[in-house]
Amino acid sequence: GRGIITGRLAARCRQVLAVEKDPLLVEELRRRFADAENVALFASDFLHFPLPLSTYKVFANIPFNLTAAIVGKVTSGASPPADAYLVMQREAAQRFLGTPRETLVALLLKPWFEPSVVHQFRPADFSPAPGVDVVLLRLCRREQSLIDPAEAEFFGDLTAWLFSAWRPTVREALGTIVPKRRVPGIERAVGSSLAVPPSALPFPIWLDLARVVREGAGERA
Repeated sequence: GRGIITGRLAARCRQVLAVEKDPLLVEELRRRFADAENVALFASDFLHFPLPLSTYKVFANIPFNLTAAIVGKVTSGASPPADAYLVMQREAAQRFLGTPRETLVALLLKPWFEPSVVHQFRPADFSPAPGVDVVLLRLCRREQSLIDPAEAEFFGDLTAWLFSAWRPTVREALGTIVPKRRVPGIERAVGSSLAVPPSALPFPIWLDLARVVREGAGERA
């Protein structure tokens, strides 16, 4: 953008890496921050920008139409940030929070990041004023992931399968990959009924479900 956020960050941070794609804005930013020794400006598309290998944080007012792609880049890869603060549409933030019901994208994010909304903007905070509700979503990287890295692929595959199996409940979807006679035992092990849609099953139960299925379902799973 025009450097409003960059200016505030430069006043507080040891180093700021500012990324801007528009060449006209890049020239404007170069003039504005010519004397700011702690600001490094990169004329680049953030989706193709190599993220730092050292510890860093992200703060950005992102294009709403690129929300999913930007969150995907920030939360994956070899060196995700310690923290990310992203301005986005409220409905998009709710998808990453898994509220009011769990979503597949939230379940795939939460083992490694703790999402929360830390600020609700007013329309007057922007020029021009947006026609949608806008919030600041924080994605705080967990110091210890909730899933063993060796189990991450299985958790992702199982969760995606149960969400996309076109069955009305987790119980019925689970019955397509394990013998149905074992499903009641799995329910007892996780301490919850699975006779609910995937979106109604709380995140902690998904963690237990993946562990139990992994330990007892065999090669078919």
